[in-house]
Amino acid sequence: VSASGPRVMAAGQAPSFIGHLSPVTAMRFDRGAELLSTGAQDGSLRVWEVSSGAPRAFFANQSDGAVIDLMFTPNGKHLVSASQRSVMVSYTVTGAAVARTSIQGGRPRLAISPDGTEIWVAGDRSGITRWRWQAGIVEAGPELGEDLRRLAIGPQGKMIAAADGARRIGLHWPGSENEPDFVRVPAAVDQLWFSPDAKFLFVQAGPWLQRFAVRPVGLEAIDMRLLTEPPYASSPGKSSEFMNVLLGASTARPTAVQLPLATPVGVLIEEPADQWLPRAETALQLTVDEAGKALIVAPR
Repeated sequence: VSASGPRVMAAGQAPSFIGHLSPVTAMRFDRGAELLSTGAQDGSLRVWEVSSGAPRAFFANQSDGAVIDLMFTPNGKHLVSASQRSVMVSYTVTGAAVARTSIQGGRPRLAISPDGTEIWVAGDRSGITRWRWQAGIVEAGPELGEDLRRLAIGPQGKMIAAADGARRIGLHWPGSENEPDFVRVPAAVDQLWFSPDAKFLFVQAGPWLQRFAVRPVGLEAIDMRLLTEPPYASSPGKSSEFMNVLLGASTARPTAVQLPLATPVGVLIEEPADQWLPRAETALQLTVDEAGKALIVAPR
């Protein structure tokens, strides 16, 4: 383990097991960033120990097509994978499949309830499917709009965060007459999670990491951090102040690091603000108010 965090492949470790024979199409950490799952175009699935980079004796296959999305159950005992045709649940130790259901989705996206008993699929038959996989019950989920990219499920399914293609995140209360609360983020949302106590919502949107407080009146932005590149995998840290990210996956030894969300990273700009601020606002679609709070601006 390095000072900056655990390495996915420790120096000097070059296992003969190569993992996948076709391009990797999905990666996902477990909640504690102790395991990393990968899925490939040929449907193969693998699970890796993050601290050492060593693969587990895990062999599973999404036999009906490329792996589109992956997700660990909250306790880390199962891996959920999705192709365009099915969703499968496998043991993370052996890879043995324990449940499967059919779907029809161009790009299905997974979410799992905090207790791990319900798997939600956005994009199944252009809607949302709720699968109680241990009981074998499949039913339609609530209608939350079109073009959904990501879902996050709160306790007992009483609260849902949904990100759409317009870079909006809506906080919904199924069965309630309350209108959803929407916030806009700087880029298309790649990952979305509630904290275990549902007090925070974590967002990874391209190179942006954000944390929102979940209030009775909606979402309140707390932290925002810009990385130099979009991470290949991400997850909230064990503390709500941190997020885990996998960077540099194009290299031979990608590194998983834990980043504090409230720590700014940048370089000093010598130019007068009136010269560089318009360029920055255009590039980032952000500006700041007099108190220094980041505000979204419309594209020019």
